Amino acid sequence: MFDLDEASTNNKNGLQFPYPISERFRCRDFLGSGGSGVVFKAWDELLQRMVAIKFIKNPTFISRQRLVAEARALAKLNHPSLCGVYDVGEPSEDHSSLYMVMELIEGPRVTELAGQLSISDAVKLVLQLAEGVSHMHNEGLIHNDINPTNVIVKYNSSDESIPTLIDLSIAGRASSNRHKGFGVSPLFSAPEQRGNEIEQGRSKAVDIYGLGALLFFLVTGQAPSDEPKRQLKQYVDRCPRRLRRIILNCLHRDPNDRTSSAQLLVQQLTDYRFRRFPWLLPAAITLLISALVTTIAIGIIHYHFADNASSQAEVEIEVVSKIEEALAHSHFARELIKNNQLERAKQQAITAINYFKSSFQEQQHSTSIAAEMTELLVAIKPLLSRTEMMGLLLETTTYLESEAPEERTAKYHLALAKLYHQLTLLHQEKSAQTELWEKEALRAATNALAMRPDSSEVRAFVNQLYDQSNSGTD
Repeated sequence: MFDLDEASTNNKNGLQFPYPISERFRCRDFLGSGGSGVVFKAWDELLQRMVAIKFIKNPTFISRQRLVAEARALAKLNHPSLCGVYDVGEPSEDHSSLYMVMELIEGPRVTELAGQLSISDAVKLVLQLAEGVSHMHNEGLIHNDINPTNVIVKYNSSDESIPTLIDLSIAGRASSNRHKGFGVSPLFSAPEQRGNEIEQGRSKAVDIYGLGALLFFLVTGQAPSDEPKRQLKQYVDRCPRRLRRIILNCLHRDPNDRTSSAQLLVQQLTDYRFRRFPWLLPAAITLLISALVTTIAIGIIHYHFADNASSQAEVEIEVVSKIEEALAHSHFARELIKNNQLERAKQQAITAINYFKSSFQEQQHSTSIAAEMTELLVAIKPLLSRTEMMGLLLETTTYLESEAPEERTAKYHLALAKLYHQLTLLHQEKSAQTELWEKEALRAATNALAMRPDSSEVRAFVNQLYDQSNSGTD
């Protein structure tokens, strides 16, 4: 059997691969070794580019077939925070290894950045990785070993830093077995991964733990212990309560208690960044949100007190407002739509809608935010299915119709009119129901005009409704 460990030792000073492979690849350097194989830097003569080639340690015949199939699946992934997989090679029968040709990622590893990043940068780094992991999970793949040594920070042409998850050779399908030889980093492995020769049934929860452990490391400079909550209490000045909660939710011992998905973690970290660091939002959005927040007067300050290990009181001041959250996510979603980032826009919009609905249920300034939610629904209409849009429109009209008559403003009536109008537009054919929605839209718009007869916007919308109603009866 070919000894890959011995080959890697012999090649640290020599420029040759462990065994002959395609002549298109020229060995340039030995990059390192790990539990699953050894990695070389190589020049691809055919495509004229540098690549990384990983030689996988001792796969059996059966696992080799699985690895080849999974390499093909990995090659289809396309995300800036995931190392690209270009090809997989199967050597001749007298060798027990195979090799994988991957994107060459060069830059500092996250192990070198512990304690050097601000909280804002640390959250951004893990957020970007979580987006990549979410992309993997959507394709049915699990990384299985997210840790600081498997993340390299590269830079694009605009000198923007992009954290990239490497060592995708150990990734696999959800529920497939992790075979012996494909070790994980014990300090950052999930509890269910430790001490098992074969981990039955890979789980997305393992990657959630890895992302949480990575953020824990960036904040504290340490790997999480069996009592991460106690560890984090030593960093209350650097790690706010809300961020601690996000991290600890990823690190639950029971996989079923962890944050349910990488996409949910993306939403939580995005929410945290733009609420705690509002200057990260585009300037125009920040100004608009500030104006709306001031108009609605929604600053609510909560003081949180908790005893720490030294019995000293921890005091944290946090601005808590579901309306503020809704406005931030709503405007961010509309900005993403303008930039054609439609998937992220939909995620932000759904988060905003949930905050809006919660505000309606708690009767927090519903007339003031009705217009904003209506504009958001109109903006994201192309991103939703007809059924999704119908449900949201009906739910929102129900909330608004429950508002006390004395609280209804011109903006409220105009928003309600637009919602009913959108309901009619979802139905191509005339029916008794669409006629009822048309009448409700016209009634609400007329009420708005009665309150704001000088508003050209309201008058134009009323005329539009009259024209459409008349054309429908011709």
